[in-house]
Amino acid sequence: FQKNILFLTLIGVFLLQSCATHKMQVNKNSNNNQITEAIDSTKIEHTFFLIGDAGNADEEKAKLTLQALENQLEKSGKNATLLFLGDNIYPVGMPADKSNPNYPLSEIKLTNQLLLAKNFKGKTIFIPGNHDWYSGLKGLENQAKFVTEYTKDKKSFLPRKSCGIEELKINKNTILITLDTQWFLEDWDKVPGINDDCDIKTRDAFFEELESLLNKNQDKIKIIAMHHPLMSGGTHGGHFSFKKQLFPFESDFPLPVIGSFINLLRKTSGRSPQDLLNKQYQILTKRVTALLQGQDKIVVVSGHDHNLQYMEKDNIVQIISGAGSKSEAAKAIGP
Repeated sequence: FQKNILFLTLIGVFLLQSCATHKMQVNKNSNNNQITEAIDSTKIEHTFFLIGDAGNADEEKAKLTLQALENQLEKSGKNATLLFLGDNIYPVGMPADKSNPNYPLSEIKLTNQLLLAKNFKGKTIFIPGNHDWYSGLKGLENQAKFVTEYTKDKKSFLPRKSCGIEELKINKNTILITLDTQWFLEDWDKVPGINDDCDIKTRDAFFEELESLLNKNQDKIKIIAMHHPLMSGGTHGGHFSFKKQLFPFESDFPLPVIGSFINLLRKTSGRSPQDLLNKQYQILTKRVTALLQGQDKIVVVSGHDHNLQYMEKDNIVQIISGAGSKSEAAKAIGP
């Protein structure tokens, strides 16, 4: 890129070659054989702070992560964007009904994240993840309303109106394109009213709009924010740590042998719509990848897998920052 963009990601894990582990690693074929922390700040035009899957923001581990991020935000100027990459409220998003007994806790989880924006001079933006859809369209709308009213910014939760895609100009050289990937993966027959307030009402129109935005901004740096990544060395990409073989679910009860079988089935069947091998997910990644490959100055930022990853493949840079409130192993992958 002609101008440098600094991405500050958060506490997470990079992992080893034969299997996923909790140690930092660099792919053996990578040209980036050293890590440099020194950056010429005079060349930084805009800073993005990336954090995903912070939906357990009421827990102590997540609070420490948010505090570490807040320390960085306090040093930042106005030419910066704090980007929450989805799964903002675990486990099922914000309830659709405000009388739901879990509604106050969902407000606490979201407020703990929004507090970071209080003294931040830049812009704060949330995008939705799959967990944010688990209380239906009304629950997602409740979350969007809560965020936009707190920030007093109608464009702090994107895409708006629970639609699939929306652009936002960052500056004269940079554009942010937000994609609601769970909107794409949802079974629309089970979501009454979906797309009622949207101009983009079909998945084909979604891809056409993305292509149009890319072509219209060919000379700009394009940040594509989408909760589900195009590639991953984490569990959603079919890479499991030894711990994940014993504990395939989020519990303290080990399932030796059975756990390995569950992970093998998950890796080969694509049954979960949240895994890269799923048929609908594959349609999404293949179409988006095809559109991005013909473009320059593209960076894709995602959450979903609970770790930190940086990948380059087929002219696409993919960053995953999904360790906002959970951490899992990942494997260095690449050509």
